[in-house]
Amino acid sequence: MARRAAIVRLLGVALPTGKSIRAWLAFACVLLLASGCRSAAVRAAAVPASAEDALERALDRAFLVQAGAQADGPEIAALLAEVEGAAPDWWALARARQDEQRRAAGALTAYAHALAAWSARPDDARAAYLCARIEGAGGRALFEHAAELDAASFWPWHGLAQLALGRGARAEAQRLERRALARARCDYERLLAYDTLARALDPQRHDRDARDLFEEVAQELGDALPAQRARGEMLRARTQLQATDPGARDLAWRDARDLLLGERLSARDQAELFGAAAQSAVGDAERVNQLRAIHARWPATLRRAVEVQPDARGEATPLEHRRASFARGSPVAPLAAYLDALPARVRATCLDGAAALDAARRYEASRTSAAGGTAAASGDAATGGDAARALSQSLLRLGWHAEALAFAQSLAPSQPLLAAALELRARSALALESDVVTAYSVLDPGPASEAAGPRGPEVSIARVLRLVDGAARAWWPGLDQERAVPDVLGSPRRGFGALGELVHPGPWYDAGDERAGRGSAGTAVDGLARLAASVGRFALLGRMLVVGTDGCWMARVGAQRERGEQFGTRWSGTTVFCDGAAFGIRPARTGAEIAGLAVHEGYWVDLGALRDWALRIDREIERARAQSGRALVLPPRGAHRESRRALGSKSGAGTRADPGAVRAPWLGESRRVRAAWAADQQRAASQTSTLEHLLEAVSRHEEAHLCDRARLWPPWRQPRRALEFLVAAGFTPGGVQRQLELRAELSALCIVDDPRFVLASLLELAEQGDDGRTAHAHAYDELARALVAELESALARPDGRPAAVDPALEPQWQLHRLAPEELRALALSLARRNGL
Repeated sequence: MARRAAIVRLLGVALPTGKSIRAWLAFACVLLLASGCRSAAVRAAAVPASAEDALERALDRAFLVQAGAQADGPEIAALLAEVEGAAPDWWALARARQDEQRRAAGALTAYAHALAAWSARPDDARAAYLCARIEGAGGRALFEHAAELDAASFWPWHGLAQLALGRGARAEAQRLERRALARARCDYERLLAYDTLARALDPQRHDRDARDLFEEVAQELGDALPAQRARGEMLRARTQLQATDPGARDLAWRDARDLLLGERLSARDQAELFGAAAQSAVGDAERVNQLRAIHARWPATLRRAVEVQPDARGEATPLEHRRASFARGSPVAPLAAYLDALPARVRATCLDGAAALDAARRYEASRTSAAGGTAAASGDAATGGDAARALSQSLLRLGWHAEALAFAQSLAPSQPLLAAALELRARSALALESDVVTAYSVLDPGPASEAAGPRGPEVSIARVLRLVDGAARAWWPGLDQERAVPDVLGSPRRGFGALGELVHPGPWYDAGDERAGRGSAGTAVDGLARLAASVGRFALLGRMLVVGTDGCWMARVGAQRERGEQFGTRWSGTTVFCDGAAFGIRPARTGAEIAGLAVHEGYWVDLGALRDWALRIDREIERARAQSGRALVLPPRGAHRESRRALGSKSGAGTRADPGAVRAPWLGESRRVRAAWAADQQRAASQTSTLEHLLEAVSRHEEAHLCDRARLWPPWRQPRRALEFLVAAGFTPGGVQRQLELRAELSALCIVDDPRFVLASLLELAEQGDDGRTAHAHAYDELARALVAELESALARPDGRPAAVDPALEPQWQLHRLAPEELRALALSLARRNGL
């Protein structure tokens, strides 16, 4: 009893007696529950509103400086000092200062400092987090380590959710971000969490889940800063622009337009919403014009920060300009400008363009003569009619259907019968293409999701051909009354056994086709290929073991038979130059940028994709030149691997993937390599455009695929080589794709004039990470790291050490210091080991 009395005095409560054991158990449960509730409710103190406000203003200023809209100055540092005075322990402050360091000195320098700081303080959760956020996809183990060290912090869970979202794991991203949200200290952090939750919405339940999410946002942000409440509205409009319900999308468009016209959004929120609205407005001329008008109304600073992106192929509305010239009866200027802008190699193949330009010149000459009242005016009028017919036919084969329609309508006042005939042909071509694209769209049965599972049943080649055949029979009479409708259903096919089947893409049969009895070498392929060629298009349709049934419908510029050799292996085939896709192959439809594709007997190159790519490269080079001269800090050699080993020893086996195997990030090495290449090009006063360099690089890559076809297919011709390839690929379809892409890019690296241009491009994709759309990113990352291993071997040899590479520093971030021939030597060494 004395002991019991002591416990009572200690606890200050009256415990139940032995007569009521159930009361005692109830009391114990209450204690446990209370204890559990208290521990779950423990969170860091809320961030003062003054700190949030100062941080918001600092981030907005940093955005404008980063965009080049405002000059740098002491204002950002002063605002961050204000944040520190109000919330010195807030991780967002450390993030902002790290971002300022990245902006001023580059990501690699910021990473070197973050890695050194975490290595010196391995039990500091914030230091681990700051290192992880620069590492990106490779920082998962560090994020987890930070969460273990400080489980009550918002930031490690937010970082893990971002990584999951980047992998496409929507459900995991939502689960992790909900953990972060439960630990948020302020509305700034809550908005970051809601942003992630909005991006992670399941497409199959998008509208309902979005409604529920933003009802929660509205309730949570009732006391937020005005700019933060406006950001919540921006997130809602941005998310609903992708709703499945058209009415919800229209309402979201109006909300987005009102927000962009108003003055409540911060500059960075204006930029984000403008980009989302522009993406949703593609193909809607009225909305595009509204966005341009909104942009014109903004203050000059904001206009400089948010550029109006040019339309396709890096030009300002090329179709509208061309169509306007044809409507005025002035076809020469747009045709001449188009042909002049083509690389010389492509221009030589654009026979329909050359024919159209010749007819256009004859037509304009006849108009000039008739206007001058010469004696030969009547003859010139007849010549003009013939030239107009020839121009219309050439435009049809070139694929300029909208321009042909505008030209036909310009003829109506003077030559109504001819104009009516040409207008019928142009409208038939436009209608045919619309129906063909609709036919191809059955290849997209709907998006897959974590909830809905995989896509629907595979669409057969025969089904697509039946739909295209219906379109051909409906519109062909208006296109060409003199020739029979192409036999789309009887389109010749090429079979590859269990690997797949391909509808012959044409435009011509080759010697192999002649041996197989499909047609005489050099003659035009009938069926789908002839239908496409008749309207200036290139059609692809087939089935592969790995990707299923797929295809594309692209604008064709020209084609030619080519042959060549790589490493003693000869290749030959048809090269088709295209210029954009009305219906792209599946990876392109899901957002991947596809500039070329090998198709068994040949390959195609998309000049539209190359132009966009070249424009980005040129802008990147200009930014790099503006930032040249800043000091670069590199981590010591092996620092990243040593830090991973230390982390692995603390984490315990089996608790997570081996952190020692995590690869270091590239941290902008592609930009440094490209800047070194561009500097040499500038010194040499090179007249070769970026577009031409890209065309060479992509062509060598696709030609390497044709060489691998000659080396490895059929496998029984050279079984030892095929077996070695399969072993390297791990006997998996994905491994085969990765090996093929690695070998093709390695070949291009060895062959092009300056391998640094190819290295910069492959590093650019490797830095973006593997998104599952194509095998390229994974393969290129593997190839780049194999080159680093070659460089490390060279550094170990006194006679083979590259002159500008410091052996005491990490070689992964010194690739930009390699001279072209030093890089080529590394690539050739790697090519020999890969059997090339």
